[in-house]
Amino acid sequence: GRRCAVAAQGRRSRPTLGRAACTSSPWRILTRMTMSSSVRSSSDVRMSRDRACLTNVDGMDVTTDKVRSLVRKWQSLIGAHGDVKTTDNYVLRIFAIGCTKKRQNRVKKTCYAQSSQIRRIRKKMTDIMTREATSCDLKDLVLKFIPDVIGKEIEKSCRYIYRLQNVLIREVKMLKM
Repeated sequence: GRRCAVAAQGRRSRPTLGRAACTSSPWRILTRMTMSSSVRSSSDVRMSRDRACLTNVDGMDVTTDKVRSLVRKWQSLIGAHGDVKTTDNYVLRIFAIGCTKKRQNRVKKTCYAQSSQIRRIRKKMTDIMTREATSCDLKDLVLKFIPDVIGKEIEKSCRYIYRLQNVLIREVKMLKM
């Protein structure tokens, strides 16, 4: 069955397995489309009628084991965050994370980025997250999170500052609906 939580109006509850038919919200699309188990989404049941429930999103995040698997020695870990407003007036805080990558013929074991390069990469990350999020509504933005379109765009545009790998959207928080 689909994951759905049928609860009284306004009460928070954990999603449970059930036969209730969930209405299609952007985060339901996220739960259905993600094949990997490293992405979690949390939702809040707003209204339930008969066997259907309407959910609102609380956020989305990557599991801790996935984030910890990215952290390695001899490389820089770069994180950035930004507050964005979608076209349908949802305010989100998006967190991104990425690691530096060694060049092909590099002999040196380390691949640390300089602090000025890290600042430029952070600026580029927040600019890309803002540009991608403000140009679409929440449903389309969730569809961009699934194949990691934003992470690949950050990798491509930061290539000339310092090569990056494993760039992903680590967490999304809903600030205002």
